[in-house]
Amino acid sequence: MFLSLILFLIIIILSVLYLNKFKRKTLRFFLVFLLITIPTTIIYLSKGNIETFFFEEKINKIVQEAINDPENFKNINPQVLIIFLEKKLKKEPNDLQGWLILSRTCVLSGHYQKADKYYKNALELFPKNENILLEIALLKKKTNQTDSAEKYLNRLKILYPLNIKARELLIEIFSENYMQIKAMKEYKELTVVKKGEKEYLESIKKKYNLN
Repeated sequence: MFLSLILFLIIIILSVLYLNKFKRKTLRFFLVFLLITIPTTIIYLSKGNIETFFFEEKINKIVQEAINDPENFKNINPQVLIIFLEKKLKKEPNDLQGWLILSRTCVLSGHYQKADKYYKNALELFPKNENILLEIALLKKKTNQTDSAEKYLNRLKILYPLNIKARELLIEIFSENYMQIKAMKEYKELTVVKKGEKEYLESIKKKYNLN
């Protein structure tokens, strides 16, 4: 980072010299420029902002240490993990687990809009991924966007007919919104998928008052 700063100053100095090479007052202009630039840079660094030059390296180090020591991973600041994964996924967008961890961290941190954005980014890359579809549906339900949740769950149900969680969530959404006909329809489909599991089916029927 310091190297970049030095190169930046050299480029500016050379540019000033070039633009002023035909002027007699070049040396004075150059000295004035240095007298302004150098103290400003020193003040900036002395105020503690030196950390900004190493911010990305610091974030990477914190996350890497947490990864190497699983006991400490649970203590990592979620915001640090979010920043790390945002940068990582810009460089490596095809990292499915990275998108899932980033989205989940945003959900757990209460950043629901960010989580929604990252789940959608992940879906563009992995449109048939079972985990992404289920988790974005759960997020939509959590944020009272039941129509969107239903859309994702129906998509999930078509792609993965044996995904019981998706079917249960649909029954739950319909029951909570007093759509008993739709809830019963989903329950009947569930009885086909879980045929023979009477105890389980009875528990679902009782849980959602399906008569």
